[in-house]
Amino acid sequence: MGEQSTHSLARTSLSIAGIPISSGAGTGSFVKVTPVGDWRSVTVGVQGDVCVNENADHSATFELTLLHSATINAALQALLNLTTGQSGGVGIGSFQLTDLATGSEISGDCVLTAPPEWDVQTEVQNATWKGTILQATYKLGGVAV
Repeated sequence: MGEQSTHSLARTSLSIAGIPISSGAGTGSFVKVTPVGDWRSVTVGVQGDVCVNENADHSATFELTLLHSATINAALQALLNLTTGQSGGVGIGSFQLTDLATGSEISGDCVLTAPPEWDVQTEVQNATWKGTILQATYKLGGVAV
């Protein structure tokens, strides 16, 4: 029989700029991190010579989905509202996402880039925050990548 494991959102730790996101998860995806581009590309010459090109851009975008009613939205809005010239700069802070079961993590300095959309309906809706991790570091399965 193959490998078996159990997943629970309660075994995931997330903080943004020191703000722990421990409650208020919306429906569907809680947090999604997407690399902006490939870390490497391959060029093959007409005679079959191969060159592996390193890309220095290891940034990633992220989407954090909370309920619109979650109280943590106020702290995230305050972070987004920081601008140049204010104490705290432009809201750059650390991003730390850890799967406590496997030791996998994604980290790096980040900035929130957009507030969530508002869609007023008869039931509470998701609030999806968008941001960028400036130089993402991945440690998958407890091994640094």
